[in-house]
Amino acid sequence: MKLRNRIIIALVLIFLLIITFYAIENIFLKQGEKHATVIKVKTDDETVALLSSGVFEELKKQEINNKKAGFSKDFGPSLSFVISSVGINDFESIIIKGIDKSTVNLSKTEVNDDMVFMVYKNKTVDLYSQSHQKLIIKTVSEIDVRR
Repeated sequence: MKLRNRIIIALVLIFLLIITFYAIENIFLKQGEKHATVIKVKTDDETVALLSSGVFEELKKQEINNKKAGFSKDFGPSLSFVISSVGINDFESIIIKGIDKSTVNLSKTEVNDDMVFMVYKNKTVDLYSQSHQKLIIKTVSEIDVRR
């Protein structure tokens, strides 16, 4: 077999592998969004980040290291920390959506360290009010930031 034919076959195989991996990635992403194990962060209807429960766990560790005494380790990262971690600092309001179509609209003044996420072993994330020990949104699926 000529070298030219081998190169063509190798390029076709590489191309097919890339297409296959892209399709597999999209299938898992859709499944993650459907079961709320991947949370979409949007600004003005444009997706800026996709966060898994593992990301929330890492953000929790970072926030605990940055916080003063009195920060509860029982909960996950705060809403304000998550939003700033994806690079969003200027906003008017935030709409948090649950997998069950429930929503909560928070103004900029309501977004503080009291609103925290709770990460579960089934890789879902809930939003709580830490001071009131109250569930705000069960199984968060999307965070929509309005500017």
